[in-house]
Formats: sequence, C-alpha cells, structure tokens
Amino acid sequence: MRFVKVFLAMCVLSMVVACGSKRDIEQREVSVYIVVEDTTTSSVLFEGEISAVGEIETLEDLLAIVPELEVVMSKGAYGVQIDSILGVKTENWSKGPWWVFSSDNNTSCVEMGMCPAISEVVIENNNRFKFEFIQ
Repeated sequence: MRFVKVFLAMCVLSMVVACGSKRDIEQREVSVYIVVEDTTTSSVLFEGEISAVGEIETLEDLLAIVPELEVVMSKGAYGVQIDSILGVKTENWSKGPWWVFSSDNNTSCVEMGMCPAISEVVIENNNRFKFEFIQ
C-alpha cells in the first residue's frame, strides 16, 4: 500500500513539473543586426551585429542574454516591454519618451505589418532590428 501511495505521489509531482515547465527550446546560435538610436538626442548608440548562443526563440530571449545592449525589461499590460537600453531609460510611461522597435525582415513583424511585443517576435538568423527612443 505504501508503494502505491509513493508511486501516485511521484506521478502527480511529475505531471506538475511537466505542466509548469517553460517551452522546450534547444540551444542555438543566433546572429542579428541591431541599430539603437536615441531620437531625442539624434544619436546612434549602437550599430552592428550581435551573436549569442543559448535557448533563444524570441527577441526577448536574445535581449535577455546579450550584455552589449544592457537591456532592462519588465512585464507590461501588452506583454514584455523595454524599460531601458544602454542606460537610456523611460522615466514616465504616460508622457514618454519610450523605446519602440521595428524590423524590415523578421517574419513576425513583416506578416503583421508591425512588430508585436518582444516576447512574441520569433527570432531568425540575419534579422535586422531598429530600436528607437522616441517622444
């Protein structure tokens, strides 16, 4: 009887862990071209290719692991939002300025006619993204 209870407890625990785990993503290398521009000061803060290896499926996954851009993100009403890039930060979410981004070759962005939240943008090698701090 004790064996049955232990077995059932292990089954339940296995189901909880399996159901609660994040998506199953394989390690891969991704290279993208990124431009970061602060339009409030008319300055380009970064322009170049960024490569990373990890469990990268979305733009959020990539931005979370690349140290070059010093990206700070948080959960917002419409998904994950960019709070700051390279120390340039949105101070007032009601008045701006804010970080926005676009891509002329990412499938998720092109198909929608605009980019969805960074947690929804499926990343592909050789994508190009432009991040702009705009008023």
